[in-house]
Amino acid sequence: DTVEELRADLRRRIAAVKQVQARLALTDAVLDELVRLVEDAEVPESLVERELERRIRDLAHRLEHQGLDLARYLEATGYDEERLLAELRAQSLRAVKADLALRAVADAEGIEATDDDVAAEIARMAERTGRTPAKVRRDLERVGALAELRSDIRKAKALEWLVEHAELVDEEGRPIDRALLGLGADRAAAPDAAAETREDDQ
Repeated sequence: DTVEELRADLRRRIAAVKQVQARLALTDAVLDELVRLVEDAEVPESLVERELERRIRDLAHRLEHQGLDLARYLEATGYDEERLLAELRAQSLRAVKADLALRAVADAEGIEATDDDVAAEIARMAERTGRTPAKVRRDLERVGALAELRSDIRKAKALEWLVEHAELVDEEGRPIDRALLGLGADRAAAPDAAAETREDDQ
């Protein structure tokens, strides 16, 4: 109703956006550090090849939907096939490292995806796609994807656990107050607290 109320609303919205950005940046940083702990030699090449094939298929499908072919895509991006393949392979290696590491964290901390977690995620999927939760569950069961969904939830909870327990410091090594980033209090004293939460994915 007034200019001052508009300004206050804009300040709240900007603060909310910055908090979301801080959370995403922290999650990315934690995942980067986790991936660095995994040696290339520890990663089975078969898993990397499987992930690479999936990414190539996904790229082909996206290009097809956009009415593009690989040649036009390479021309638009300035890549050649060798560079594109190398980049997709690097992305695949990182994804597999993250997958293995998050599974290890979940095992070490006893983090599981409960039936309630699965039901909540199915409900979110149903809302996004305009289907009923029962229909989403049947579709997942039909293609054998329910176990994969449960695994993805478990890994997301492991990442959330890491984010909640990460020590935040500035460039000079001084602790950063989580509340300043809108992340809540540091929960390092409550090891299983993050097992009750779930986080989205890459």
